[in-house]
Amino acid sequence: MKYYKLLGGSGKLKKYIGSIIKENPKSHEEWYWNKQNQSWQPIGIMMNYTWIESPEFEQYEELTEDEVMRKVLTFQKPKNT
Repeated sequence: MKYYKLLGGSGKLKKYIGSIIKENPKSHEEWYWNKQNQSWQPIGIMMNYTWIESPEFEQYEELTEDEVMRKVLTFQKPKNT
């Protein structure tokens, strides 16, 4: 898997700034970490960040799986006890 953090976006993509994206490099399927649902949700967004003529071109950073797991854990809501 490949992981990205979106650093920019305009219009409809603005709400995804800061989102973590998981991509399967073989199938090109993509998911983003939904903080509210605390789960990976399907999305098709990275074309906007890899297409050279897009205003969002290269406005992302690659993350390691360890970095993603640490970030996801910080997003998790405490369980009611």
